[in-house]
Amino acid sequence: MAVMLDIFMFCMGRFYQAVVYLCKNVPVYSGRKNLFNLLSDVSVILGLGGKKRTKEHIQETIKTLNKINPDFIRIRTFLPKINTPLLEEIKSGEFQILSPHEVLSETYDLIKNLKVTSQITSDHYTNYIGVNGRLPEDRELILQTIQKAFKKDESSFREVYIGNQ
Repeated sequence: MAVMLDIFMFCMGRFYQAVVYLCKNVPVYSGRKNLFNLLSDVSVILGLGGKKRTKEHIQETIKTLNKINPDFIRIRTFLPKINTPLLEEIKSGEFQILSPHEVLSETYDLIKNLKVTSQITSDHYTNYIGVNGRLPEDRELILQTIQKAFKKDESSFREVYIGNQ
């Protein structure tokens, strides 16, 4: 069991690199029709590229979601977890966590550039704000909510903390 946990934590610590690889090298079938008529539900982790790769991360995320066009998109914000290689990179300064406004910027870019017909949900405890709606019809309302949050001082948002789950 401990070996499996180590493998899982290593994979989570390198999740970003795997996503970029998959986006660039694995064909994605667009549309909602699938063999079993199942709904597709995708979670997006904002901030996973850190400060160095924020633009690449959000561009590849948008590209992938536009190809998949999932039924549901759930937005989450990256929080480091205990006992992971990525936490060690944060402690060493190799990986820098995004500020609240930088995460909001990723959220804004995501919503603005998605060309999907998906339900958007951002109601997780890791997020700085909650945005919910259906794209494309609720896009402007969601973008206005994000723009309103940009006007808040960053000190009014929750602090970054280390997850223990």
